[in-house]
Amino acid sequence: MTFFPAHFAPTLRRSGFALLALLCSAVLPTVARAQEKPKLQERFYLTDKVAEELGKIRPLVDAKKWDEALVVIDGLIKTAAPKSYDLVNLSYYKYLYLSYKNEYSQAIEPLETAVTLCEQFHYFENTVETELTQTLAQLYLLESQTKGIKPEQQKLCYSKAAHYADQFIQLTPNPTADNYFVYAQILYYAAMATPDKTDMEMLKKSQVQIEKGLLTVTHPKEQHWQILYGILIQQGDYVRAGEIVELLAKQFPNSKNYWPQLQNIYINLGANEKDTQKSLEYSIRAIITMERAQALGQLNTPKDNFALVAQYYNIGQFERVSELLQTGLRNGSIENLQPNWEYLATSYQQINKEQQAIEALKEAETHFPKAGSLHFQIAQIYSQTDKLDLAYNEAVKALEIGNIDKPGAIYCLMSYWAFDLHKYDEALVAVNKALGYPEGPKDPQIPRLKGAIQEAINERDRAKGPAEDQSKQPSAGQKQQPEPKKQPELKQSKSL
Repeated sequence: MTFFPAHFAPTLRRSGFALLALLCSAVLPTVARAQEKPKLQERFYLTDKVAEELGKIRPLVDAKKWDEALVVIDGLIKTAAPKSYDLVNLSYYKYLYLSYKNEYSQAIEPLETAVTLCEQFHYFENTVETELTQTLAQLYLLESQTKGIKPEQQKLCYSKAAHYADQFIQLTPNPTADNYFVYAQILYYAAMATPDKTDMEMLKKSQVQIEKGLLTVTHPKEQHWQILYGILIQQGDYVRAGEIVELLAKQFPNSKNYWPQLQNIYINLGANEKDTQKSLEYSIRAIITMERAQALGQLNTPKDNFALVAQYYNIGQFERVSELLQTGLRNGSIENLQPNWEYLATSYQQINKEQQAIEALKEAETHFPKAGSLHFQIAQIYSQTDKLDLAYNEAVKALEIGNIDKPGAIYCLMSYWAFDLHKYDEALVAVNKALGYPEGPKDPQIPRLKGAIQEAINERDRAKGPAEDQSKQPSAGQKQQPEPKKQPELKQSKSL
């Protein structure tokens, strides 16, 4: 029997492990051992035939003719004794050459054979055995992400990956943060394998592993924090997830990922918090996050700028809302959309600046000349400040332009306004129009209003008759006409 060829094996080992960084997102670290197991007393040897054939394929390996080298290896595997030292080495070489060809799926079987034999007989050094075990875990994880893989096969890959990752941790006296990360990553993907049903128990195991890893270093890697963040989000722990992203945003302020994540976390916390004071605190944090990001050149799109406006609006800071909207709509940093102009008008109304609200809506008309609804909104503001004549005129314009959701509601209001202005003919036309739309009959005051309008018209017409007769037949003794009846009071329906 011949001893394992010293000139050949070290080269293969170094090359093989250098390749592992390409297999997954995690970088395979060198195994750190405070204490090596005692060296084996027994030394293993290749049979003469295998040693000779391996020597012959060295030129093929140097020339990177992997297919030809694999043909030789497969032939030797067929004749190798089960569980032999020959078989573990030949399986290792087969895995290695397939990896060089990027055929990782095919590389799993020979590598698993090598790892299984090492578990039983410890053919390789301890460091090699442990590294091969983690490599196998990574290959199974990589296989689980293959496009088109069937659910049952994927589940098996996750199970195998988790088994070998756990075995690697057990074999390693001092696992590193990267080692724990690989194990946590496998468990995380396994927990998320079924889209509509997260395995919360598996997710908890993943959290345990990554938190163990975080405790082994003073400056954890970015990807280590990221997987913990993902776990916390899936668990609904947004408070702690926010703490993680705060840390990442400070450490990587120029990243385009963390500021939006942090913003969304605080917005969601504020929206779902039942305690009013805490909800306000989260909304303020969202605002501060956005402004911090904008100071760094992040979150500065029109959509982001409007999101900032929305947060100020939600906490009732209407003065600030009006400032941001007025500036943004005019310089283009906020989208020139009709609803955004309407928000500007509303914010002015909230701080009792009705005239500025009207001016904002009139400016919006220059951008959206076919939006009759803008005139109707102006009409409503005029009516709130008792300028009914102006309100009526704007309502007329609104109907002329069109593009209104509920014209019947406008006619209802116009009938009230015209009645108060003693424009009874216009009021009668408006009330009749209102009754022709679904909105009109919904107002219980409309029938009474119509009756009052008709009565006012009748009184006016009766008052006109005697006056005309008096002009034709003047008489000092003519009796004085009775005073018209008092106009009934009608209140505008709240439903309009």
